[in-house]
Amino acid sequence: MIRLGAVCLLLLFLTSCENAFYPLASQTTQDPSISTPSIIAFSSLLGNSVTWSKDSNADSYVVYRRLLTSTTYSQVYQGSDLSFLDTTAAPDTMYAYTLAKYRGSKLFPSGGSAVGAWDSSYTAFPNGVNNTQATAVPVPDYTFSMAGTIFYYSTATDALTGQQVLINHPNWYYIDLPPTMEAYIIFNYANTLQGTDGFLVVNSTNTNNSPVTVYTGNEIGFFNGAITTQRVYFNVQFNTSWASTNTQTLVNYQMVFKNSETYTP
Repeated sequence: MIRLGAVCLLLLFLTSCENAFYPLASQTTQDPSISTPSIIAFSSLLGNSVTWSKDSNADSYVVYRRLLTSTTYSQVYQGSDLSFLDTTAAPDTMYAYTLAKYRGSKLFPSGGSAVGAWDSSYTAFPNGVNNTQATAVPVPDYTFSMAGTIFYYSTATDALTGQQVLINHPNWYYIDLPPTMEAYIIFNYANTLQGTDGFLVVNSTNTNNSPVTVYTGNEIGFFNGAITTQRVYFNVQFNTSWASTNTQTLVNYQMVFKNSETYTP
């Protein structure tokens, strides 16, 4: 017969053993997920901003970095934060970053890599990080003249994959158009040394608008064919066809309102 005291000692022993295997009381027995960090290139003037999502099964995170032209990773961060600003990365240089996770003393492998670059003089988002439709910024009104900048670093070859990698974040905007109206916007390159090259491509959410390669002085019409006011989104991004033969460039462009008129399908 096992006495009650012995049962209590047995339960205490088992509980102690389990705590030895999983020293953190809040930790579950599931493994951390394999994931990839995120980088918005040229969003900081101080370095590469690397972010990742919280994993409730991880105790800490490890970020590794390599030059895109190298195959060797080195550790640049370990901790419990969900972001890391890499101020030791050289400017105007492309790096690949990958993310691993600790659970207890066990390190779980990294997922895919994210590529980033930064410059100490220029940031790609003078209007904020408007690189998605969800973060689009408004075109002010029908009298506006609005400047934007895209910093682009391209055609570095990834030493691990042998593929060329380019960074090309779009700038997203929206314009609220009255019923059955069309607004025309002229695009100009602020740097005259860039001449009339088609550096930019504009793509509107209007269903029958195709992406348009923009040369300096070009005008593009954004229309609303509905009987109610509609919000029309469009993005401006680098022309990758032009960029495939260039290593890096800074493009300054300006959007200037021309006129508006009744939309005729």
